[in-house]
This record gives sequence, C-alpha cells and structure tokens, in this order.
Amino acid sequence: MNVGQINFGPAAEAGIESLKIRSLESQIADLTSQRKMLRRALQSCAALTPAVSSAKHEALLMTDPENLDLPTEKLLP
Repeated sequence: MNVGQINFGPAAEAGIESLKIRSLESQIADLTSQRKMLRRALQSCAALTPAVSSAKHEALLMTDPENLDLPTEKLLP
C-alpha cells in the first residue's frame, strides 16, 4: 500500500537541492553584475601614483572575465 510522500524521501531532497542551486545561481548573477559595474568604475579612475597604478592593474587583471587562470588558495604547511 502506497500512502504517498509529503516532503520526505528523494523527491523532496531533489526539490531542496534545486532551490539551493537556483539561489546560488541568483547570487552568482548578482555578483557578476556588481563586478562588471566595479570594473567599469575602476577603468575610468586615474591612477596618480605608481602604487595605485599597480593595484588598479592587478585588480583589473584579477577580475577580467577573459582571464581563465583564477588564483588558487595556498594551503598552509
């Protein structure tokens, strides 16, 4: 006899995972939009000292959407 499932079992777990994935995708879209806006603002700013110029250049390189070599975390010994 099958009584049915209400928020239990594999179907509910899949639904929860789907909600989590959609939430993460939404967060990624928001962060991507913010990153693009910050890059545009940074590109229009003048770097008046060599230190600022270097930091600006690094920030633009790190946030370049064409840059596929993302920095990796260094593990502690």
